[in-house]
This record gives sequence, structure tokens and C-alpha cells, in this order.
Amino acid sequence: MARKATKTPEEQIEALQRERVKLAGERHALQAELAEAQAIVAAFPDERQRALVDADRGRDDRVQAVEARAQQAQAVVADRSARIKAKEVAEAEIGEEVQEIRSTDAGLAHFTLRAEEASRAAEAARAAAEEACSALQVAWRDAYSQWAQLRRDHKHTGREEGAPREVPLPDFPGPIGSMSAHHAPWPGGREAHWREQHARKTSLSPSEVRGQLAGREPEPPLLEVL
Repeated sequence: MARKATKTPEEQIEALQRERVKLAGERHALQAELAEAQAIVAAFPDERQRALVDADRGRDDRVQAVEARAQQAQAVVADRSARIKAKEVAEAEIGEEVQEIRSTDAGLAHFTLRAEEASRAAEAARAAAEEACSALQVAWRDAYSQWAQLRRDHKHTGREEGAPREVPLPDFPGPIGSMSAHHAPWPGGREAHWREQHARKTSLSPSEVRGQLAGREPEPPLLEVL
């Protein structure tokens, strides 16, 4: 019999977050119903007073209907308040469970690798941005030079009135890649510094967690399935 796949910490957290989103949506709907009922209760004294005046004047007799509506609204206020509180407690419990998962050895190892992946992606993006910025500067300066030469040509032939206006030349910032090493997207500013300072305190080896990220079933299981 095939062993049931073990969820990674990230997958467990995603499942909990979906549950929390569902609870939050239900809570928002309850809060809307609560606000409507509270408005009815707040308006009850004035509504009842007007109903009593109308009854005394023989216009209509809706006192009982107004009172019944207010009583129903009060019941809704009590019920929705209790339900909203329960949703809030449940959402808080989920938040605590998420933090517990993140704080385990498995969670710390898993999200450490995620953070390292993010740092490498940031470094790659910085390199791409530097290349794009350099290409922009070259292209812009070429356009500037071409139009400047055309302006000079018009002036040389005495046709200054037809000369194109000057192309603005921005004050380009320094290359992104010229940042010093301490600006690298790693704790302490350098990956080497992170490697030197970080002592991994987990029962899982980096290769086991990498297996998680690649979709392979680790041995032994990281965490029980929720």
C-alpha cells in the first residue's frame, strides 16, 4: 500500500490560510448583518414613539409590529455577536498554528531555503536591471547625439528655424551593479556572510528539504498531514 504523501510546511500553511480566508469571509457577512440589526435596535425608541402617536391619532396601529421587529433585531445582535467572536477566535487559532509550523525545525529549514531562493532571484533581477539600465543609457545617448548633430546641420545650412528642439538628457543614476557588497539581498549583505553566521538547528538536512521543494517525498516525513 502506497504511503500517503506528507505535506510540506508551506502546503500545510497554505491549507490553513485558505481556511482562515473562508472564516474571514463568513465573519464579514455576519458583521454586515450585525450592523443592520444594530441600526434597527438604535432606531427603535423613535420608531415606537411615532407608532404610538399614530395609534393615538387613529392613523394606524403598528406598535406591535415595531416592537416585534426590534425584538427580532435584538436576537440577531446577540446571535451575530457570538458568532463573530467565535470566528475571530478560530482565525486567531489558525494564526497560532501557522506560526507553530513555521517555528518547527522542518519549517525553519523549509523557509530558509525559500528565503535563499528569493535572494538568488533578487540577485538575478538586479543583474538584469543593470543590463537594461546600461542599454537604456546607451540608446538614449545615441538618440541625443543624433538629434544634436541634426540641429548642428540645420544651423550650418542657415536653416535654424527648422532645427529640431534639443532632446533632454536625464541625469542617469549609477549602475545598479555598482552597489557595494553589503547591499546584496542577503542577511549581513553577503551570501558568504550568511553561510558563516547561520547554524542550521533542524533535524532535516538541506538535501531533504530541497527534496520537499522539488516535490519528492522526504524520508523520514517532515510533519503529519493535517
